[in-house]
Amino acid sequence: MYRKTYAEINLDYLRSNVEAVRETYPDYDYYFGVIKGNAYGHGMEVADALVRGGINYLAAATLDECLQIRKLHLSVPILCFEPIHPEDIRICAEKNITITLVSADFFEHVKNTSLSNELKIHLKLDVGMNRLGIKESEGLAQLVKEIQQTKLCALEGIYTHFSTSGFRDTAYVKQAERFRAMLQDIDLTQIPIIHSFRSAVLIRQPKIDLCNGVRVGILMYGYNQDIVIPNSIKRSIKKILRREPAYLPGQKLPLRPAFSLYSEILQVQKVRAGEHVGYGLSFQAAQDMLIGTIAIGHADGIDKTAGGYVLINDRKYPMVGLVGMDMIAIRVDDTVRVGDQATLIGDGLSATELAKRLETTPYVLFNRITGRVPRIYVQGKDS
Repeated sequence: MYRKTYAEINLDYLRSNVEAVRETYPDYDYYFGVIKGNAYGHGMEVADALVRGGINYLAAATLDECLQIRKLHLSVPILCFEPIHPEDIRICAEKNITITLVSADFFEHVKNTSLSNELKIHLKLDVGMNRLGIKESEGLAQLVKEIQQTKLCALEGIYTHFSTSGFRDTAYVKQAERFRAMLQDIDLTQIPIIHSFRSAVLIRQPKIDLCNGVRVGILMYGYNQDIVIPNSIKRSIKKILRREPAYLPGQKLPLRPAFSLYSEILQVQKVRAGEHVGYGLSFQAAQDMLIGTIAIGHADGIDKTAGGYVLINDRKYPMVGLVGMDMIAIRVDDTVRVGDQATLIGDGLSATELAKRLETTPYVLFNRITGRVPRIYVQGKDS
């Protein structure tokens, strides 16, 4: 690593976050660790730490991601969320990759594939997202029976994905009711896993009694999406008028963000009053000041219009001007030196704070941090 710009991933924090989720929400048999999008930008290498924390099923978006995980972790089952191509059915069976079945039509391809290994299947139901899955109950029970009767096919699970979490909306209740209705003609005692919740729904809604699995995403990485609801008469009146569903405040999860982002000071120089900094004359010094240049830019995932601060020697310093491809400028004082470490995400500066300044979310921010920024994995660093 020749440039000292890197992301530090604390594996101990990832493990303890999973343990906290399991201890707080213990009524599930299956905890799916969602590591799509390069494990939310943390890197697929985190899989082992998540499993050590108690994840007993991994999940990713694409078959490419699933196969990458399989190379790193040979034993844990892996669910592929996206439908696969018919020509890839056999490799999923060989590599113990569970496929998502979204239509009866695709099952025709499965039946016409010669299998030498068992193919595990999770049937996805579309209850309102209108993205992927079976929408109609008609013929669903028959499809379930047909899968169960097909040689070397195991219908291991049925799941859905709610489009909302029930906060300030009625869609969640309707979708949960739809999920129950679609399952009512199916003998669920013959289906090992039923799952529907993701992190945002898990912390806001009571457990659905039919479900014994939960998909954990952003919580594993240390971010609780709970929302503070104003306690006021005005809010109460609005809730009644909207007929909003019940809301379950998230319990206090002892989560620790595992992702930190660091760079270093390349140069500190004096800028006179009236001079400009960076591209497009976007910042003009109102007085004499010191400007530090940091080795990170929009090629690394820090947006060209980023404002906000970086942390150096436990003090916050503001970004100024436009972000370049490889560098940003900050206003500093005479305590800052060349080579000092600058924290963009870490103790004192959360990813949530930076994401807000970039007008996005931690989900998007983590995946913005490009592969040009190496991920350094640590454990046993602190307790």
